[in-house]
Amino acid sequence: MDAKRFSPLILVLSLSWPLLMPAAAAMDAQQTGPFQQAPVPAKEELLDCADPAGRVDGVFSGLDESTRYVNLLQGPEEQIDYPRPEGLDICPEQLSVSAGGNTSEAGMPMGAGLTAPAGSVEASVLPGSGPRHGEGWLVFATTAGGDLFTVKADGSGLSLVGRGMDPAISPDGGRIAFVSWEYPEGIYVMNGDGSGRTLVLEATEVRAPAWSPDGSRIAFFQKYSGFYARRNHEARMEVVKEDLFKILELDLATGRVSSRPGDPHSYSPTWSADGNLVAFHGEKGIFLAATDGEPLLLAGTDTRFASPAWSPDGTQISYMWRQHDHWEIGVMASDGSGQRLLTSAPPFADRAANNVAPAWSPDSRRIAFLSDRDGTWNLYIMDADGNGSQQRLLDMPLDYQFARERATSWGK
Repeated sequence: MDAKRFSPLILVLSLSWPLLMPAAAAMDAQQTGPFQQAPVPAKEELLDCADPAGRVDGVFSGLDESTRYVNLLQGPEEQIDYPRPEGLDICPEQLSVSAGGNTSEAGMPMGAGLTAPAGSVEASVLPGSGPRHGEGWLVFATTAGGDLFTVKADGSGLSLVGRGMDPAISPDGGRIAFVSWEYPEGIYVMNGDGSGRTLVLEATEVRAPAWSPDGSRIAFFQKYSGFYARRNHEARMEVVKEDLFKILELDLATGRVSSRPGDPHSYSPTWSADGNLVAFHGEKGIFLAATDGEPLLLAGTDTRFASPAWSPDGTQISYMWRQHDHWEIGVMASDGSGQRLLTSAPPFADRAANNVAPAWSPDSRRIAFLSDRDGTWNLYIMDADGNGSQQRLLDMPLDYQFARERATSWGK
């Protein structure tokens, strides 16, 4: 086959039909309003959209009923309308197959295998923390898939609100979106006190939900299995099967899921203040993506940059930066200029500390993050301009697995 036929990097997707099983019986709260359940279509209805005219080059037949392989050689994907099962409103081949096994591509344990770190979950407010950190509250995960806690920005009012990973507080400060890999897997939304837990999207291997500024949409990334075309060291085209990652967007009012432009390995979406752009961590650095067109690589970013977080006022983007054998946190203007590190290892330190998972305060003046500078992972807060001290908020050991976790979020 002509090598030019491999130009769209993602050639084959697979789908396990059990991903679309109803989850109503396992939900903790009745769905109402924008999260109201829609009728689940029959299997035949779902299969009808597997080969829409002008979208795919064909569907390979003779395969097991539980798997469909679609050749995506023909142009961009389009939205397919059909009755949505449990909040999903996209053609099945756009969904991903479950990774199988007990670990993710990044080595992160799945579902029930995730446990909170050993030791007490009791926490105390540290000297020096208090009103200077500003108002609002934070949510954080003790580990990926572990307990979710909320705490006031002054370190008081610690409260256990659930279990999951990648928690994100809504722009109005009233709700928390998070991911669970325990059945039924997907993206959930709950009130700030942990009540009203609602499954808004049932799908496997989803990560890092991020609210749009108006609270109507949630961007996230998802792992899926496919074939990746690339040139080898001999400059010849080769096709390899591997885990790929894409940026998707969920409309909470309709349940419709659409894709954002990206590359085969796209992670950690974050919204611009006007809701028009999404920044994400791609193969070559930090990218900006609109709803269509090619994503733009931010000048000055490269493979050492990860986990972007756009400030609520839209002027800056924080990020993780790989410095030799450890991670630091930096900030830059929204166009990629003015890059500077906010954390750094002390000279002649026996071990360079890791500083990870930055999250902005609602007023864009401070950043919460995790650090292992004292030997264990803890939650810290610092000024976004790099001045002032960096203070530990709680005396509560946490866990970070370097699996692109969005470990904390700061809300109003």
